[in-house]
Amino acid sequence: MKRRAAALTTLQAHIGYTFLDVELLETALTHASHANESKTYVVTNERMEFLGDAVLSFLVAERLYRERVRSSEGELTRMRASAVNKRTLAEVARAFDLGSVLRLGKGARAAGTHRLDSAVANAFEALLGAAYLDGGLDACRLILTRSFNPAVVPDEVWNGTKDAKTMLQESVQARLRMHPSYTVIEWPEAGGSFLVEVRVHDRTLGQGSGLSKAEAEQAAALEALRGLEP
Repeated sequence: MKRRAAALTTLQAHIGYTFLDVELLETALTHASHANESKTYVVTNERMEFLGDAVLSFLVAERLYRERVRSSEGELTRMRASAVNKRTLAEVARAFDLGSVLRLGKGARAAGTHRLDSAVANAFEALLGAAYLDGGLDACRLILTRSFNPAVVPDEVWNGTKDAKTMLQESVQARLRMHPSYTVIEWPEAGGSFLVEVRVHDRTLGQGSGLSKAEAEQAAALEALRGLEP
């Protein structure tokens, strides 16, 4: 118990916020595998992840709106998609060593679940959800200020300079360990546009149009990223 308390104290020092209700933090760090192996009912972090995802999306949008005053809606959307990408969140989570404090089932720990992008990224979102319940948006802003710093989240992420196809590929690989594929479903007539569909296995993630095939693929990838944000 003392070791666990010390680990949580260290984590709170790293994120720059001390919880009033440490049980909220414990819940944010509780993976479903821990609950599955418990003999008593245990609340997992899945609902907090849902809440934290919404909080994160809002706060990143707020920051971009205030800081990128000359950016268009489309540019802001691309920047936000880059910033809340699961790969980016996994890097943020690892900077806080969230994987080491996740409460996992023995099987999941042995399988290395605490090292997966998806597990630590989801835990970071749950952490934000817990912080929101504990201290509101101001608490979450403190954590984001500490976590989304240039050493962890480089300028190319905030600037959205990674193209949409690259971001989508990274996100799909992190979540599903698969690669997206692009198919032209409508070829242009004179002066018309390409219509491209992006799929993963049998699932359509998005469609996009453009005057060139490459432009249509980027548009399809951007639509897919919007759908994957949660």
